[in-house]
Amino acid sequence: MVQSGDTLVLSLAELLGGKQVDTGVIDRALAELCSAFDFDGGLIYELDQYNHLHLKERFLRKELPLRGSFPIDAVDAAYRSYLAQETFVWLEGGQKNSAAENALLELFAAQSLVVASVVDETLQIYGLLVFVQQSARPVPPAGTQQLLKTVLSMFGRYIGVRVYQNKLTFAKNSLESILDNTGIDIYVNDFHTHDILYANRSMAAPYGGISQFLGRKCWEVLFPGQNGPCAFCPQQKLIDENGEPTKIYSWDYQRPFDGSWFRVFSAAFRWVDGRLAHVVSSADITDNKRNEALVEYLANYDSLTNLPNRRMLVKECERRI
Repeated sequence: MVQSGDTLVLSLAELLGGKQVDTGVIDRALAELCSAFDFDGGLIYELDQYNHLHLKERFLRKELPLRGSFPIDAVDAAYRSYLAQETFVWLEGGQKNSAAENALLELFAAQSLVVASVVDETLQIYGLLVFVQQSARPVPPAGTQQLLKTVLSMFGRYIGVRVYQNKLTFAKNSLESILDNTGIDIYVNDFHTHDILYANRSMAAPYGGISQFLGRKCWEVLFPGQNGPCAFCPQQKLIDENGEPTKIYSWDYQRPFDGSWFRVFSAAFRWVDGRLAHVVSSADITDNKRNEALVEYLANYDSLTNLPNRRMLVKECERRI
């Protein structure tokens, strides 16, 4: 090792002390670790939403065959569980390795391999730190392994911040995809200021897209030229006397610019920051309204002459009486 253990730990602690994950910092940390432990290369892989691990950063001291990506299932499931619980594993080719360990050596075309996992709170692997040596080498003494355990724990926590952010992004994108494909229009506004907080794609499309919604009052988008809340807004039906959310309220609404009918559902709830919000969801019932009108017409008018029939006469008489 080029550096002493204390020097290496202090150097990495200073390097990885930032609050924002920086690619340049990761590259320098990989370089320091490869130099300190004489690895041929260091690789960082992160998991995507399709369960593939992708090479994000690398530092190479010599030309190496690299895996740009691979499915996480390429690593045996039982061995993944083992990896998730260990700080790191050190593998040597030609030893009495398990089939899963030999497969991992073959995956990275390595004779010597150090692998550390980045996991979430449920011990699911979301990233791998991989250090490769193309020539066989003896397993290091306990002191070197302890030093490696310390610095990889530091490095793993640093990478873990980005992995966690990516996990949140995957979850957010999945939720938005669900909301965009339900066949229901949805928007959310601040209960008191009426500022729009969210709109799904199908809701926003007829009005010019999401950019036309966010940061504006709901009536500014839905009823251009209006300068205040809608008279028919059901907000006060959505809260109790203490201002707390109660039950869902439903009503039918006809959009003025194209005559489309919607069954609307309104509810009050707490937004992510704790403020009271109003969620409005609606399903297009234009065809239903047309069918209802047709059924009503057929029930009250003769299909041959288009004149009011006896049923219509009775109803009209009852109404007038």
